[in-house]
Amino acid sequence: DIGLGIPAEPLFRSRDVDKEYQRMGIGRTLIKAMQDHTEERGSIKLTVNSSPFGEEFYRKVGFMDTDVRKYTNGIVYTPMILLERL
Repeated sequence: DIGLGIPAEPLFRSRDVDKEYQRMGIGRTLIKAMQDHTEERGSIKLTVNSSPFGEEFYRKVGFMDTDVRKYTNGIVYTPMILLERL
């Protein structure tokens, strides 16, 4: 479930790749596709609210924290942004 907004900074919802399919390049491929999609609409940045479980992956592919870890309505996440092209 990836939700794009039309605003200047599209935000996609953090989702996990099933354990048996991890480390196959699927997550990186999805992010590249999102970059293509947002660039077609004039944006160059992607943002994500990562769960604690996804933070390592997002940092590995180049996302940076934009704020400290947040707790909102029982949901734990870290706001992150990707400025560089994969």
